[in-house]
Amino acid sequence: RGMVVFETLPPLVAALQLIDARAEDLGLAVVRAKDRLSQSWDAEGKSGGYRDILLNVRFANGHICELQLVHRSMFTARKHCNAHRPT
Repeated sequence: RGMVVFETLPPLVAALQLIDARAEDLGLAVVRAKDRLSQSWDAEGKSGGYRDILLNVRFANGHICELQLVHRSMFTARKHCNAHRPT
């Protein structure tokens, strides 16, 4: 699992767009995506208020990893306030 922390949302969105545009060129395939930043995501009910973008990415060798794109405020809450609880 990997995490990239962003200070603001525009670079997070740009990173997501870059992954989407270049994945095939890099030998990657996004096999699952969860947009937990979306207003339609029930963050309180499903993740204790935690929000991020979660991607499962398959590499050319078949390995799949999880990549989380997260805003600094959510990272801080998760790290210091135990805000990220499994459901």
